[in-house]
Amino acid sequence: MERKKVEVVKKLTGLLRPFRGKIVTILLCLICTAFLNLLIPLCTESLMDRGFLNNNFHVVVNVSLILLTIQFINILLGTIKEKIRISIEKDIISNLSEQAYQHLLKLKINYFDNKNSAEILQNTLTDTMKIGSIASPQLFLAVTQILNFIGGIIGLLLISWKLSFLVLLFIPLKYIAVCFFAKQRLKATENYIDSYGDYAKWYGNVLAGMREIRTLDLSKKKYAEFKRKCNEFLENRRKMMWLDTMDGNINTLLVQILIAAIYIYGANEVFNFQISVGGFFAFISFSGYVTDPIALFMGIFYSFSDIIPSSKRYFEFLDLEEEDNRGGWLNEDIEKIEFENVNFCYKSNEEILENVSFVINKGDRIAIIGENGVGKTTILLLLLRFYEPNCGRILINGKDIRNYMITSYRKKISVVSQRVYLFNDTLRNNICLGENLEKAQLYDILRKSNLTEFCDENKLDNLVGENGIMLSGGQVQKIALARTLAQNREILIFDEVTSNMDKISQENVSELIRSKKKQNIIIWVTHDPEFLKLADKIIVVENKRLVVKNNKERR
Repeated sequence: MERKKVEVVKKLTGLLRPFRGKIVTILLCLICTAFLNLLIPLCTESLMDRGFLNNNFHVVVNVSLILLTIQFINILLGTIKEKIRISIEKDIISNLSEQAYQHLLKLKINYFDNKNSAEILQNTLTDTMKIGSIASPQLFLAVTQILNFIGGIIGLLLISWKLSFLVLLFIPLKYIAVCFFAKQRLKATENYIDSYGDYAKWYGNVLAGMREIRTLDLSKKKYAEFKRKCNEFLENRRKMMWLDTMDGNINTLLVQILIAAIYIYGANEVFNFQISVGGFFAFISFSGYVTDPIALFMGIFYSFSDIIPSSKRYFEFLDLEEEDNRGGWLNEDIEKIEFENVNFCYKSNEEILENVSFVINKGDRIAIIGENGVGKTTILLLLLRFYEPNCGRILINGKDIRNYMITSYRKKISVVSQRVYLFNDTLRNNICLGENLEKAQLYDILRKSNLTEFCDENKLDNLVGENGIMLSGGQVQKIALARTLAQNREILIFDEVTSNMDKISQENVSELIRSKKKQNIIIWVTHDPEFLKLADKIIVVENKRLVVKNNKERR
């Protein structure tokens, strides 16, 4: 466990390497500030002993102006330092967010099987913001506080070694207190992250199923679940806040005890003329230079107990396996697709497909049929390389599809699935997907998809809403069909697309299948007997195996 924490810390510090130049500038500002701050107690001593106690107005004015100048320079340096630091923190969060997004685009599809969008978004935002706090002011101040600490120790010893002993006693007491609370907070933070992640996942599921909740009268049941899950993560948050409060209270108590001890013992030293009044006030200032860095160092340790859990989860997320996009570019036309002794199972280790073999040639029209859950869609997912066979191979033109880059391979395929996703964008952009289509070409696609009601420039630029919420289920399926026509790729895949279509739209799909030239391979999953008549071959999936039949009724 400790080794993992060390690895996480190394990765965190590695995030700062690209900003070395800016960090050096910040450190120079802080070093100058630290040096100037060491002059303040000496000026205070001079102000008291040579100014106020000697009734020397000239000294009071000069020293006051010096202190004002020091503060002005400190403010200027602090402004420069903070501007650079904020830009570093922003860039770190931006880089982490971009890295997470790029990783999401490449993750194996099974990652999304057990995650919903709310959970993924919550985890990503929480973790990137937490990790970004490594560029907080505390981290940079810690470096220069070492100078303050050393200067403070020297100043204390020069004024009074006896009073210095009181200050040094504070260090182990503060260390023990912070270590205790940091350990407790680390545990509380981990519990909070887990419970909040579970809450976000549950909340995302509720939002996705809001219509079913109302239709099936599940509101009371879901409200009880809400109370339980919400209270769970809020209780963990309460524990974190309580630990923060207790840590602050203990720190304040220790400091006040130290100050009281310094005042009591220091007064005795002043009354016995062991140190001057100015020296005593300088001592109090120098003691702050010793205790403040200790509190800061302990505070960084305490803050890291908040960052580590998020960092651990984020880096574990980045370590998740991505799709293998190595291989050559698929330039040639697809002449043949072959499943060769393919076996496949999901996480349950129960085989869905067993020893599956078949061949699809260029120009074939293939219908896949079978009962629900027998693996029809799984065959399509394997062909799309969203999953890999447990054994056996899938060949394209006699070569294993793993020899080709996934991006080049998928550019050959258009898919219309049961679950079509529409982006919260215009109808035009949902069909064209970045392609520049001529107006006449786009209108032709709309007519072939039975979307003639949208053959209007204004309507094409209307937003369809989140996942096409502004459209009917049939219109969503038609838009998916229009996408396929716009892409015009070699392999067309239809997965139960006619289930939500009206009769006219079904006829459009039938016409599309009949009209496509022989350079296209068309594969569809269906239960509709009419669509079976369009197939050259019918693949029957049953009992983990399949049978390929030539269609004698082909039209």
